[in-house]
This record gives sequence, structure tokens and C-alpha cells, in this order.
Amino acid sequence: MTEDTLDLDVQVIKYIKSQVTLPADVSVGRQDESGPGIAYIVKPTSEVKRFYNGRVRRAYAFTVMTKLPEPVDAIALLNRIIAAVEHAGSVDVRSANQSFQFVKAEMTDSPAYRSTVEDAGVDYSVYAASFKTTVIIN
Repeated sequence: MTEDTLDLDVQVIKYIKSQVTLPADVSVGRQDESGPGIAYIVKPTSEVKRFYNGRVRRAYAFTVMTKLPEPVDAIALLNRIIAAVEHAGSVDVRSANQSFQFVKAEMTDSPAYRSTVEDAGVDYSVYAASFKTTVIIN
């Protein structure tokens, strides 16, 4: 199993989209498009446990950032995403290529203001929340 075939980010985004009505598509990495946006950034953490059978239990940190005109809407959207992600179970987030088994996800940082950006004459508030998800890598 190589990490370049791990489809965790794709499946977490797919799950979020199935649970929360989003005002824009989710961009992986940076959100560079004009208008409202949602960005998803993931990275591995140092939390790793190796098993004798070759499988690995690993934690990944991810951040979801929202860019919306109204701060209250940005926070409300993040709260809906948090609720969905924290209620996800192993049957809800599944690997399409059998590269991982989802264990759990939890919020690590509450929604917080990041910045205000001007975009096409509109001021957008950027808020972010961070999560940790744990998976078993096959």
C-alpha cells in the first residue's frame, strides 16, 4: 500500500457533500476561484501505530475553510460540517479502492476567523475548523 493511492481525502469530501448542502464546490488545497468557496487541506500527523500484519493505524489532520460574505453563514456552515464529520462511522466513509478503513473523526479546533478578503467588490469572511481523522491503512 502506498500513500499515493490512499483515497481518504476524496471519500471524506464525498461524505461531507452527501451530508451538508454546500454553497460552492470543495477545493483541495487552496480555494482560488472567485465567489463563495470551501477549501479542504489534509496532512498526515505523527500518530502512527504499526501492526504485525502490516496494517497501520494512522491519524490525519485536515482543515476546512469557508469563504462566505456573512461571518454568521461561514460559522454556521462549519458547524454543520463538524456535526456531520463527528457523526461519521466506518460505514459512512468508505474507501473506493480498499486502501483504508475509517475509524473516527473529531474536531480539534473550533471554527475561527482567519481573514477577510475582497473578491470582485465583495468582502468575504474566511473561517476555518480543524479535524483529526483516524484510519486503518490496508
